[in-house]
Amino acid sequence: MKHQQVEPVPMHREPQLVEVCLRITELRKCNLDPFDIQILLLLEQLVAFTPVELKYFAQLEQYYGISDT
Repeated sequence: MKHQQVEPVPMHREPQLVEVCLRITELRKCNLDPFDIQILLLLEQLVAFTPVELKYFAQLEQYYGISDT
């Protein structure tokens, strides 16, 4: 797909995107290990998450005490 064909999606039309942005913001406030920073950078590039990616995301949140699960 060419860059000109890409259309930005407003955040209010994608509630999951808003939630992910908030979760990433909370993780950025933590004193992340360099390896975890790299994982977070990879996750930030995604628009839609696979179940495996969501699992890593949740594990980071749990490790840094952001999530209850």
